Amino acid sequence: MIAKGTLHNSGARLAAYMVTGKEGERAELHELRGFAAADIRQAFRSIDAMKDGTRVEKPFFHAQVRNPEGEELTRAQWLKVADRIEAKLGYSGQPRAVAFHIDEKTGHEHMHVAWSRIDADTLQAKPLPFFKLRLKEACRELENDLDLTRVRSERPRVELAPSRAEEEQSRRLDTDLHGIRGTIRQAYEQSDGGKAFAAALADKGLTLCQGERRDFIVLDQAGGIHLLGKRLLGDSAAEVRRGLADIDRAGLPTVDEARAQLAAERARQPETTRLPSPEQQATPEHTHSAQSPTPQREPAYEPYTPPLDPIAARAAWAANLRALAEAREPEPKPAQPAMQKAPEVARTVERAADKMEHVAAKVGGGVIGAVESVAAGLENFLFGGTKAPAQERQAAPPPVAPAAAPANAEAKAFKREIDLTAPEVAVQSADFQAKKDTFTLGVRPELVEAMRRKMEQARAREREDDERDRER
Repeated sequence: MIAKGTLHNSGARLAAYMVTGKEGERAELHELRGFAAADIRQAFRSIDAMKDGTRVEKPFFHAQVRNPEGEELTRAQWLKVADRIEAKLGYSGQPRAVAFHIDEKTGHEHMHVAWSRIDADTLQAKPLPFFKLRLKEACRELENDLDLTRVRSERPRVELAPSRAEEEQSRRLDTDLHGIRGTIRQAYEQSDGGKAFAAALADKGLTLCQGERRDFIVLDQAGGIHLLGKRLLGDSAAEVRRGLADIDRAGLPTVDEARAQLAAERARQPETTRLPSPEQQATPEHTHSAQSPTPQREPAYEPYTPPLDPIAARAAWAANLRALAEAREPEPKPAQPAMQKAPEVARTVERAADKMEHVAAKVGGGVIGAVESVAAGLENFLFGGTKAPAQERQAAPPPVAPAAAPANAEAKAFKREIDLTAPEVAVQSADFQAKKDTFTLGVRPELVEAMRRKMEQARAREREDDERDRER
């Protein structure tokens, strides 16, 4: 049985609630006693009028009482409950109203009782000291008298988390902090005194000790200390002291004595069951990292330095490209189709190098610069590297003495073959052609066609937008 009580300052709202109830409930007014009027609304308005002539701010006390589902009482038993609560509160003889609210779906009912707090003789409100505790006492007595379900008056204890110091101690000693705390709490709740509590702890391998600043301390098997206080047990230090009053605190060992006893017990254990010491754990046979193989480092990539010989430069550059592809991607992935075609890229670059060598023979130099620019462009395409500015790329080759101007016949043949007039433009064109072959390598025709259609659609949309703008 549970009873709750509140103070009210409006008799009209309280009367309407008692005879109406909540949504889905049916209300029945069972008793109206001690009021001047026979109607509950008129009776409560008369109490409100008396309140205006006195200094009482809340002239009504409202209590609601209910049982668990399935436990029903007769009306005579409900009136007995109202009389018991009235006597506990000291309101015997005060005007009261009793109503029942019945659930329309389940038929379960509970009782509402409202008393007038104003004394008719003194026109003062009767006090209600500790009315919550008095309601609890009345409910516990009625549960025994009417054989109802027993309900605890206290709320369940809230388990507080361990402190930071306790967590660090548990980590250092490698113990189960929550398990030890649960064992101590269970032993404390199941014991009826200090001696029983000490015996329950001893059965679990824990020792009850006396503290210097605390009355009682529990020592675990690893030597960790646990303070018996509100954070662990839910009771204050004074409540713990009263609960363990039957044990002599002076007869308990101190923390140092208990730890010395634990060390002596460990020394008596056989060597096979003894845990390795910290010094032994640091040896290679107890260290897992000493048995694990040393991880192999990936080979470092060395930047490519072109030699002076053009033919050697072409061969070294192709070899360096293959080594770079193997170092970056040991296993080919479908997401990188360019890496799977590294040999084809190398052959394309060799053809570009042959073309540049032919052009450079007519120009009189510049092969190293062309090879360097092609390498930088291809590395940027494959691995996301950064391309050097055009000014730096042009300044990279060492200064070369200007070659003699070719004869008229050779110049005309050169113009017909390369379709250019200036040798510098010819070298740049060869560089651009090599980069173009590299960047367009491995592109599927359907992808090119899709990109072309996209561009045509974009141009068509732009033309439509322009026409609409002109119309506006």
